[in-house]
Formats: sequence, structure tokens, C-alpha cells
Amino acid sequence: MKEKKKRVSRYEYQTRFLTNLFGSKKVACSLFCGVIAILALFRFYTFYWAVAGQESWPLLDHIIVKMIGQTLTVSGIIMATSAVIALNFYGYGFADCFDILMEDRVTCFPFNIFNNPMYLGSTLEYIGATLVKASPTGMLLSAMIGGMYIIALHIEEPFTAMIYDDKLNQNIDKEK
Repeated sequence: MKEKKKRVSRYEYQTRFLTNLFGSKKVACSLFCGVIAILALFRFYTFYWAVAGQESWPLLDHIIVKMIGQTLTVSGIIMATSAVIALNFYGYGFADCFDILMEDRVTCFPFNIFNNPMYLGSTLEYIGATLVKASPTGMLLSAMIGGMYIIALHIEEPFTAMIYDDKLNQNIDKEK
């Protein structure tokens, strides 16, 4: 699912297909953000459903572990939500691919502490749910999700840097 989102965002950047389809880059980006948010909620729901329906692991089935899990879950939600707010909604949904670029790098909380707070926050949510449910399957799935985010960052960060470099070069050409 993550790879399809990447392909759609790159296709949009190269062709402006969604922008042309909806007649506005902000409308297209808003719809794309909405789809991403719905898919993220569905992903967490299916994850939670997978870990909730199994036997708990006695090694993790302890009140202290559950409290740590709840703390991680709340921390992850705060981190991811704060990142969306700091990015002004459009930054959440690959707005750069829709040519909606930030003027400057976001440096307020949580970006002043973490480089990728949405991915980190999301991973903390999964780990937290795993600990609350004392789920061995959740541990495996959380590790897989964290690994996917690491791979995504290796793809996403250079692409985003290229978009901003292109914009900088366009601005330099306009000044000449």
C-alpha cells in the first residue's frame, strides 16, 4: 500500500494527472491527504484486530508493560498529530508532489526533536498497541512496519530533496 502511494505521488509530480483531473492542486492534494488518512486508520484498525484476537504472551502480560504500551501509544499519537499540524495539513499528503511547497523547512515541535515524527509516531503507536495486548504477532508486525518506514525514508527523502532543488533552480533561473 505504501509503495502505491509513492507511485501515485511521483506520477502526480511528473504528469499533474490528479491536479488536472480535479482542476486544482489544492483540491487534488486534499483528496489525496484524505485517502492517506483513511488508509492509515484502516491499517491501524486491521493491525489492532490482528493482535487483539490472539492469546497474550505471558512474558509481556504485566501491568507495567501495559502502562508502557499506553504511554507509547499516546506519545505516538501526539507526535504524529503534532507533525500534521506543523506541516499545515498539505505537507502531510505529499503536497510537494502537487507543487505546494513550504517556504522553509519546518523546525517547530516535533520536527525540532525528530526528523520524521509521523513515521516515528506511527511506529510508537503500533509498538504501544502490541505491548497493551501483549501480542507476539504485534511485535513481528511492528518490526515489519518500522522496517517499511525506514525503507520508505530512503526513497522519499531523496525525492523530496530533488523537488526542492528543482524549485530552487527554477527560482535562480527566474532571477537571471
